[in-house]
Amino acid sequence: MNNNLQIRMKIAKYRDVFLRRQVRVILMKIWPLSILIDRYYQAKFSTKNWQKINKHAQTLWLQNPPKLSLSQHSVINDLRDKGVHQTSINNFIIDNFDFEELNKDVNNLFLSNRIQKQIKKRCSYYAGKWYVIRAFGFKQQVNIPTSLVNLLLNEKIIDTVNGYLGLCSRLVYCDIWHNIPRYDDEPMLDSELWHRDHEDRRLFKLILYLSDVDQSNGPLEYVCGTQPGGDRERLYSDNPPNCSYVLEEDIRDKVSSRHFYKCIGNSGTLIFFDARGIHRGGRAISSARKVVVATYATDASIDNSTKYKLAEPERIHELSKPAKYAIRA
Repeated sequence: MNNNLQIRMKIAKYRDVFLRRQVRVILMKIWPLSILIDRYYQAKFSTKNWQKINKHAQTLWLQNPPKLSLSQHSVINDLRDKGVHQTSINNFIIDNFDFEELNKDVNNLFLSNRIQKQIKKRCSYYAGKWYVIRAFGFKQQVNIPTSLVNLLLNEKIIDTVNGYLGLCSRLVYCDIWHNIPRYDDEPMLDSELWHRDHEDRRLFKLILYLSDVDQSNGPLEYVCGTQPGGDRERLYSDNPPNCSYVLEEDIRDKVSSRHFYKCIGNSGTLIFFDARGIHRGGRAISSARKVVVATYATDASIDNSTKYKLAEPERIHELSKPAKYAIRA
């Protein structure tokens, strides 16, 4: 790695606005504060307290359980069985969603000087994933374009999420990523490594490919059965807010190759997975990867301070009650 890249990475580190997360990471390395913080999160994410925090969300869902289609049941069953489900926008038909309109909005977002400057310099403004250029970034409030609202807050998507989680969920993260093509000698970092996400006990994640993704430009890879309730859920297990990383040789030694699933697909490929299972992705080499990323979690989740609003607020009445709950509307 050249010196300029190292300098840019250091600069990006101090631009990270996720102050709460940074403070927590630092405090968890200081004894005896680390013990107190660990005990706090152990208590918060215990089954009893987690259910108590989510009692209202569970009650709302039970009062109005959605009628799910065969395609929705297929997603939920695959997530419970394997942890991941791959389909496409054409197969998982979503009313009122226009894929071409979304692509136009994304192209316009990425024409901004702020984003073009990051792509040209090969460095995101945000720490950790310096190779990921984000359309929205980490802000206190994000106004979601209507084309994206029609995907992420669509009744079919929300009902599928809630059907899997068994409660009314919160949209805790959404963005559009442009993964910069990496050089072979640049080390694997962050989500390019095998890991479990840390924000909650269960995490429903959605990825929509906006470009063709093959072996060489960052397909999502998933270790089937490592999701909560799976046959291998205790493999390299951790507890929130810790995020565990696993070495390639270690996991290959413990898991048969038939349990590794690689999500290769064309633009329009739609992926649902439980991010508490072991996964990795995003290491683009041959060309850039562009994707929509969204995470749905529960009221107990951490690092969910961003507020999501509609870019066209007058359309709030078009959302279902669970969709409004997802953005605290």
